[in-house]
Amino acid sequence: MPTQQEWMLRISSLVGEKTLFKNASYRRFWLSEQFASTGVAALVYTMFLEIQRSTGSTFFGSLFAAVYIGPAALLVTVSGAITDQLPKREVMFASYLAWALLAVGFALFTDRLYAIYLIAILFAIVSQIKGAASSSARPLLVPQEKLDRASALGQLGGIIAQAIGVLILPFVFLTTLGASALAAFCVPLFVAAALEVSRIRKIGGKMESARTVLSGSRAHFMAGWRYLESDQLSYLSVWIYVLTSVASYVVITLVPRYTSAVLALRPEIGVFIVVPAVIGVWGALRFDHIVIERVSALPAMVFALAALVAGVLLLGFVPWLAAGIGELGAPLGADTLKIVVTMLLAVAIGFSYMFLNVADNAIINARIPREMQGRVFSGQSVFSNLASVPPILLAGIGADVIGVAPVLVITGAVCGGAGIYVFARHGVRQALARGRRGAEPPPRDVPEQTAPTPQQQVGPVDEPR
Repeated sequence: MPTQQEWMLRISSLVGEKTLFKNASYRRFWLSEQFASTGVAALVYTMFLEIQRSTGSTFFGSLFAAVYIGPAALLVTVSGAITDQLPKREVMFASYLAWALLAVGFALFTDRLYAIYLIAILFAIVSQIKGAASSSARPLLVPQEKLDRASALGQLGGIIAQAIGVLILPFVFLTTLGASALAAFCVPLFVAAALEVSRIRKIGGKMESARTVLSGSRAHFMAGWRYLESDQLSYLSVWIYVLTSVASYVVITLVPRYTSAVLALRPEIGVFIVVPAVIGVWGALRFDHIVIERVSALPAMVFALAALVAGVLLLGFVPWLAAGIGELGAPLGADTLKIVVTMLLAVAIGFSYMFLNVADNAIINARIPREMQGRVFSGQSVFSNLASVPPILLAGIGADVIGVAPVLVITGAVCGGAGIYVFARHGVRQALARGRRGAEPPPRDVPEQTAPTPQQQVGPVDEPR
């Protein structure tokens, strides 16, 4: 029977990586991420479904999404200070335990609308802190030349967690025992994640008092952001990530309404309609590093963003596309053709979305000093969340008023126009020149403190101290 390391190495081979899971610290880090991500995906999706079920309104579903991603943005400087100055292992451990407590709260108050919104806000705050800590911990656990593969493995794990947390657990529990039982089931997942991460050796930072960490947090955050702005490729990468997030948040929010209004299926079936996106996601994880090595990072991201925008636009024209294919003699009915076309577009959108995410993480990990990455990832998450809140709310209102298909067309057009503006505004020619051959460090002096201390240089190790 294969050992844990052997079956994990088989998983890593899906993205063309055969050695990273031999590193025990990274292996435990990855496992902790999967346990926690599965629980978060299941709980957040269940909260979203409970809101939709109890209100029957697209707007209230959009309001839930806005509540989940919006208020945490107010803590950007605090979360950046926490993830850059405190030990990342301890930050992740505390985050997992906080999620476990919130899962208990949801289990007790699944029938109260205000409680779901409050728990969602608290979940999002913890997610922001933990997400920045995880992203900035990765380069301290693996060698520099493996960062792109580590990022791809992280995204692969996220897809596995999403599949279990969104497709399997809600279907099993919500059709049998209910939302409270699902929340109770997630508690041991968070505890398992905390136990796994506790077995990793200390990575980054040192224990400080809350006053020490929070004092000057704004100055620390701005210093990291100024460094980001000075590197054209990293800065453009962040803004591409923001546009990607806006488009994806709107699409995900509208999936239940799209399923019923356009495909004439029950809203809860919508998540299965977009399952083929996993094929595109796998393609991005498997081949993104090959594309970037041969084309260079920024041009590849430009084409991926264009493909994402086109996919969102075409979702709004699925009935016409299906009708056109039917007139060509396709041996399928109109309703079936609409489902097939939607699934094909999901593959393209999934590829583009994941390609952009992996490339963005790899660029920041490679080009931004390690002690600043927590601030950068935190700021990136906050800006994408803030930028997404108005479109999500407007999309919810628009779907109720003008229909979901026109809203998707408008979303794609606006994101495409914003992408053109971003490239024109920030000097794409200069970025292309600097971005040749992937993500080399910016050609300028780096502050002395950017070099990791011996305690931070974990690298490939077999066992924690």
